[in-house]
Amino acid sequence: MKKLIALLLALGLVVCFAACGEKAPEIDSTPETTTEPETTTEPETTTEPETTTEPETTTEPETTTEPETTTEPETTEDAAGWIDNAMDSIMGHRDGNKFEAPYMGFGLELDDSWYIYSDAELAALIGLTADQFTEEAFKEMINNQASVLEFVAATTTGNSITIAREQLPVGIAEMDEAAYFTLAMSMMEEAFTDAGYENLSHEISTVSFLGEERTCMNLNYTVSGVNLCQTMVLVQAPGYISVVTTTGADTASCAEILGYFYAIAD
Repeated sequence: MKKLIALLLALGLVVCFAACGEKAPEIDSTPETTTEPETTTEPETTTEPETTTEPETTTEPETTTEPETTTEPETTEDAAGWIDNAMDSIMGHRDGNKFEAPYMGFGLELDDSWYIYSDAELAALIGLTADQFTEEAFKEMINNQASVLEFVAATTTGNSITIAREQLPVGIAEMDEAAYFTLAMSMMEEAFTDAGYENLSHEISTVSFLGEERTCMNLNYTVSGVNLCQTMVLVQAPGYISVVTTTGADTASCAEILGYFYAIAD
């Protein structure tokens, strides 16, 4: 299960590879070059009334242009690519057998046959301690172009659900889902093979999800002699993508698991 989760996270990083990540430093550097107000020393050269230099030394208010340079929050928002003020919380939350991510517009509810990972277990999977698994840490990891797990559940029969969140690349309003999946497999096929997955094949298809037909990728493979299928769908919201992956015996099983999801109105 852990090997599978690691591969899913690696798959999620494909969007980050496609993004122009070098644009962020350029944005950050622009406010540093805006030092033109400091060069406005012309009033200091007006030293003609040398005796009345005392009032001229009261140019300190002119140097109080520091508030104008307090544009750092604006540049950090651009560099990060989030929309912090769009909603108080972008992170999904678990409550018993339910998980809801209002910002992304979906939730799901499972029965008692599912084991749902706790915050502490999720934190361990992404290299954090339980007390570090906070909204702030969640945003920071996504800002650093990581694919962050926010939900994992599994059954004893081999079914599973993972939900990973990613930052939508700066400058891209909406990700082409079919292109995302095609690029993902071209980059990850070798990794799946190296992990011992055999008879690997995939297809771009559609599936009913959140009350509508959505583009998906069905991935079929054999591991330890067992044939399994994964169905992946994307959910997009301003600044973010959620990669929802279900694992079952076949595409019908995966589609049935996707039926546990429901839409949350804005």
